[in-house]
Amino acid sequence: MGRGQQRSVNICVEVQGNGKAHMESELMRSMARQRRVVCVALFTALITFSAYVVYINSGIPPEEDTSFFDVQPAPASLLDDPLMEDVPSLTNSTSTLTDDDQTQSGKNVSTSAYSEGSSEGPSPAVNSDNLLNETFQNNLIQAEVSPTPSQSLEEEETDDQVLEEATPASTSQNTSSLQPSNGECDLKRGEWIPDSRPPMYNSSTCRYIQAFQNCAKNGRPDDGYLYWKWKPDHCEVPRVDARAFLTAMRNRLMVFAGDSIARNQIQSLLCVLAQVEDPKDMYHSEDDRNHIYLFQSYNFTLRIHWAPYLVRVEDKPYTWPDSNKTEIVTHVYLDELAEVWVKAAVGADVLQLSAGQWWYKKAIYLEKGEPIGCHTDPPCFNELGFAKPYGTGIANVLKGSLSIPGFSGTTVYRSFAPDHFEGGDWDTGGYCNRTTPGGVPLAYLTELMYSAQIKQFKSVTEELDIVARNRLKLLDITNLAQIRADGHPNSYRNQQDKIADKTPEGIRNDCLHWCLPGPIDTWNDLLVESLRDVIFR
Repeated sequence: MGRGQQRSVNICVEVQGNGKAHMESELMRSMARQRRVVCVALFTALITFSAYVVYINSGIPPEEDTSFFDVQPAPASLLDDPLMEDVPSLTNSTSTLTDDDQTQSGKNVSTSAYSEGSSEGPSPAVNSDNLLNETFQNNLIQAEVSPTPSQSLEEEETDDQVLEEATPASTSQNTSSLQPSNGECDLKRGEWIPDSRPPMYNSSTCRYIQAFQNCAKNGRPDDGYLYWKWKPDHCEVPRVDARAFLTAMRNRLMVFAGDSIARNQIQSLLCVLAQVEDPKDMYHSEDDRNHIYLFQSYNFTLRIHWAPYLVRVEDKPYTWPDSNKTEIVTHVYLDELAEVWVKAAVGADVLQLSAGQWWYKKAIYLEKGEPIGCHTDPPCFNELGFAKPYGTGIANVLKGSLSIPGFSGTTVYRSFAPDHFEGGDWDTGGYCNRTTPGGVPLAYLTELMYSAQIKQFKSVTEELDIVARNRLKLLDITNLAQIRADGHPNSYRNQQDKIADKTPEGIRNDCLHWCLPGPIDTWNDLLVESLRDVIFR
């Protein structure tokens, strides 16, 4: 027997055979190579498994972990005042129109001249090579340092045509990589691309721009944020054709209800439509939160009503059973719709609803008139947080809107509008000074509220089936709006607004509302496009 046959062979070491038979040496070498391949494969599998174990134990919950909707306290600063809302802290969304409220034809909200000297061209083109993307590792690092790490609940895809499923927001200029689109047009998936066309209006052609949103007039030096358009995958979204829209909506009624972001959006639409005809302000409430506009040549009525919760709320004294302390607390009736928009919806062809940041406030939650829990600090007798009650309220709003006597139109629910505070919160010096799209990761509270909306929208559409399919739609703007951190007033607010909002810490920046004109104009482009079969029938 040769010397090569006498040696013991290690499975991971190459055999250096010196056998007399050349054939035997070649055979041994072949076997050694095969064993090395096996060793490498086993080692690779071990590394992969180890990485998987580390990921599983990193604190990121599985997608379907419903504990995401359990008690989730908001920052303490949001318990008493909602985020950057330009309204008194004590509100009652059940207010109705009365004969004593003032009426004014064509009330002038802003008559300031448009800032001249803006550049004509768009911002430089942005391609996939220079997009600012957040890596998975960066997201993990951020989650580790955050006191309330972001969690996501991605809903399963559905064939239901009215259902828009939730997807994580991108920090680049596109959302195309979030979910496969299967070659079909999906209005919420796409990218922001440069657009050389000027805005459809400015402050010299529209008097419905509120002073604190008139960024150009308030001295914002850049205008590149105006020269972008949303390009969905596999289709185009045209700008609102004001004349065609008004013609199609002749003798019809459209109603908006929500908070100051809803008002922000309807003012954008008013500015676009006013390029064809300036409407008559048929009614406005004393607090300027409720308006009825009439485009007389078309007999088209556009209404906006203040209902920041969409359900009934009432601010009244409450004595906490744990401490016997009595204070004014917002009572949120989860199963009762706010009367103001329910009445306005009668006879409407389109009803757009939205609600968000006001749900952060300290509150007592009630069902059937009885308290079921609360959201406060320190925790109360049955601390619910705000996300779960918010989801319950939204579900009741969606279902209830379809059963309003006298309303047979289409309900559109607009998804959560993100804020973009960097370097702090709204009350701790946060700012939003970006001049191009992208770069800001999704905020924890935004993801929390957005996921609650998507979960309830899916649940309601599945429960109501054909009824919801024909009459209930979701205007999903959260992801595409998340990319536009460059579209807020930031510090470019009017002087009166700055003085009114001054605190010992300084003047707060507005990274919640949107400049007009600005990215919010796109929301109405998407609204009209998604309702094409309703509006232009």
